[in-house]
Amino acid sequence: MTSSVLKAASEWGIPDGYKGADQQWRTFSDKSLNAVVKALADTYPQTEHPESRVYVFTREELSTAAIRLHGNPPDTLILKLESGEEHTIPVSGSTDGHSVNLPADLPYGYHRLVAEPATFEIEIIVTPEKLCPSSEQEDVWGFTAQIYALRSATSWGIGDAADLRKLCTWAGQQGADFVSINPIHAGSVTHPVENSPYLPSSRRYFTRLMLSIEDLPEYEAAPAEIKQQISTLAAPLKATNTSNALIDRDPIFAAKTRALELLWDAGLGTLREREFDSFVATEGEPLTTFSLWCALTEKYGEENPIVWEKNHGPDSAWAQSQVGELQERIRFYQWLQFLLNTQLLVAQRAAEDARMSIGIVHDLAVGVKQHSADVWTMPGMMVPTMSVGAPPDNYNQLGQNWSQPPWHPQTLKDSGYAPFIQMIRKLCATGGGIRIDHILGLFRLWWIPKGASPTEGVYVPYPVEDLLKILVLEATRHNCVVIGEDLGTVPEEITELLAQFGLLGTSVLWYEYDDDGTMRSPAETRAQCMMTVSTHDMPPVAAYLAGKQVELRDELGILANSAAEEWAEYQSNRQDIVSEARKAGVWPEDATPGDDDEVVAIHELMWLTPAKAKAIALTDIAGEQRSQNVPGTNKEYPNWRVPLCDRDGKALSIKDLESLPLWQRLKRSLFT
Repeated sequence: MTSSVLKAASEWGIPDGYKGADQQWRTFSDKSLNAVVKALADTYPQTEHPESRVYVFTREELSTAAIRLHGNPPDTLILKLESGEEHTIPVSGSTDGHSVNLPADLPYGYHRLVAEPATFEIEIIVTPEKLCPSSEQEDVWGFTAQIYALRSATSWGIGDAADLRKLCTWAGQQGADFVSINPIHAGSVTHPVENSPYLPSSRRYFTRLMLSIEDLPEYEAAPAEIKQQISTLAAPLKATNTSNALIDRDPIFAAKTRALELLWDAGLGTLREREFDSFVATEGEPLTTFSLWCALTEKYGEENPIVWEKNHGPDSAWAQSQVGELQERIRFYQWLQFLLNTQLLVAQRAAEDARMSIGIVHDLAVGVKQHSADVWTMPGMMVPTMSVGAPPDNYNQLGQNWSQPPWHPQTLKDSGYAPFIQMIRKLCATGGGIRIDHILGLFRLWWIPKGASPTEGVYVPYPVEDLLKILVLEATRHNCVVIGEDLGTVPEEITELLAQFGLLGTSVLWYEYDDDGTMRSPAETRAQCMMTVSTHDMPPVAAYLAGKQVELRDELGILANSAAEEWAEYQSNRQDIVSEARKAGVWPEDATPGDDDEVVAIHELMWLTPAKAKAIALTDIAGEQRSQNVPGTNKEYPNWRVPLCDRDGKALSIKDLESLPLWQRLKRSLFT
């Protein structure tokens, strides 16, 4: 590796390599490093990084915090608090330059330090030292659910906000503290509809597929003829609620969009006009530009080059020339977000009414797809020539490419972390917690140059402490818990930093090994985590216990080793689990691999861990056999389209959950 490449990379904080899942040091290639450094510089062409205009401090850091000022600042600055209060702050001068000390009792929040007359502005964000959940939010348990897969008699072929509300009510009745769901970020505006909830168009808004049409006050107030038209749209979709066939989002998307248009065109979009206008005003410019993108995409197509011309961003003359013609449609898309926000708040209230201590735990995806609202509305914030992914690890042996452009770390900071704050705040406001998928992305992201394989990536660092402090501030304000998915190739110091900030990590019972390859006993696993038996990237536990994932991945051609080697490795892993369960006295003697006895036993083993949160997947209480997602596949497997079914392949409804024999056994075993 040449010294010039290393020097250019080091200016962005990029090291020369990383430690892989096998604990071996792997050096980045010159080619990959060059491509990443060029992409960083092309997106951020300044010859040198500017002085910081945003500072993030914990309250404890304020007493020693001094902000260095460049140039010739005035003798005093004005500190404008988030509350509206203003204070005059003296500027200190010395031979080393000028600086200002902040009040040690500065309240938590977002403040501004300005010069008058205005010559510069510095953002000051003050946060708690760590997240401190209430006693009711610790030592908790709950369910994990793919909401799209769980339906009821009123669903339109896919799970929605009403189904989420019903699930929360049922879960609370079982004594659960939370329901952790898949991402429900805003998705496609045109057909075909993206199936993956982890490849959204925007992480700052929600998908219209979550709307329960008949639960809207606008539907209730609609004339009979409109209700009849909507009933006609819904009928063929409702007929699929009892089918185990794959979920087809396109006809659902078309029908829900048409139903919403009927209500809007009838003037029912103004039924709650005062509330709607207040929502739009509070959301401000980001919602307006998002809605403009939706309208433009609907008009021209998601990947139409005209939308993605370099000079066609949201503030461009071209975009603004479209606003007049699209004004009504922009308003329509703002209305959809108003409806979604309202229905999600209702679902969270249902969780609280059911005495759940946390309620809905939203999932925050790693990023957005290439031609997406977040990329278009925030020009310069993302690096479109790069894609985010993950290096090879024990389960994803070929590495992963998620086809998502990464945030540029410097432009993100220059923005005062505005988009990050917005998306965290949105999820906190409509739930009781956040699960951050691949929380490693707040520390570093695996950037893959266009055309390169997932093995040829480079880790690019991010201002992690700033991001974690902001996360703690927003979660504290909304009384939320935060769970970071820290599986895979994750340095030990990252797990320690999560604990330092009061955030939970994520552990999976199957992967609880020491560095020497010895499986940990339940008592030796970490407490500061949410423990699960499986994940959405693994088969349901009944199938995994039977080793069906080896056969499936071999059929799909995504094994790095031979099927025989994979089977031997799986059998070794299974034997380790069985051995620990037998030591704990919970493993059945004459069970068939993957049967109900083993499913109950492995959950009993998980319940012996000290984890502060434990989660049971709905797929596992159902005895489901099919995987929701197979990493490393695209068209080879129907990812994110599998409805919830039982062991025999019968589609399940929310009303069926309570009577599931396996759930009844688990309840008796775990809670009595």
